[in-house]
Amino acid sequence: MVVPLNCLSPGQEGSIVWIAAEPDHERRLAEIGFSPGCSVLCLMKGPKGRMSAYMADESVFGLREKDAQVVLVKVIR
Repeated sequence: MVVPLNCLSPGQEGSIVWIAAEPDHERRLAEIGFSPGCSVLCLMKGPKGRMSAYMADESVFGLREKDAQVVLVKVIR
């Protein structure tokens, strides 16, 4: 099942399949480790509309909900 990254619950992991964003935004996400083929783990969810914590490429990042919505992942577990 493919869902936006912000739909993952803490402890769920996914594999990035597509970044549905403008090229500059897509490039910025790729620079920090969010690119197709990479695994990403949801560590913590913030309140609705706030930042959540994700691990990608062995680093932890906080993403705003609107940024996480454009990262589409295939749920692994």
